[in-house]
Amino acid sequence: MRLTCLKAVALGSVSVLVGCSQPAVEVAPESLAFPVVLVTGIGGNGKMPCRADVVHARDHLSRMRLSLYSELSDRSLSGPPIVVDASAQIFEMHNIVGERGGLWMMANPNGMMPIRFSLIRRKDGGISPVRDLLAGCRFPGRVADDDTLTRRRNDIRKATAMAGIIAILDE
Repeated sequence: MRLTCLKAVALGSVSVLVGCSQPAVEVAPESLAFPVVLVTGIGGNGKMPCRADVVHARDHLSRMRLSLYSELSDRSLSGPPIVVDASAQIFEMHNIVGERGGLWMMANPNGMMPIRFSLIRRKDGGISPVRDLLAGCRFPGRVADDDTLTRRRNDIRKATAMAGIIAILDE
């Protein structure tokens, strides 16, 4: 009996040391439940504020303002954008690639760039982590006065469903 317990402890210790990390789960953008919330300006050196905006249609997620694309494609400025879908699943947006070249970008500095990307599911999905993420954004929703931003953050912290959070961000 004692030997069996020691083996179990040893095996448990080895599995902790080795780790049981699972590979990242890539998800097709088509599987997202819309509307989604696009969160940009995660981490980085602070040049870009954390912003959360509602994206209502699938094709709108695959188009990005050129100024935003330029900042997000430079990983020294920001971490990967985050997409939160209507079912409170959280994804990181990786491998963002614009479908236009430099000449098009120079001719259309304010244009919308068609993009391709991959989505990696994060383990921390659910309403509680979503509330924390979105209430912590500097700009939750469209730009508004300080009182409105404070009220939005408080309302997000109290929300019990993604539909409520999306309504708060989209007001």
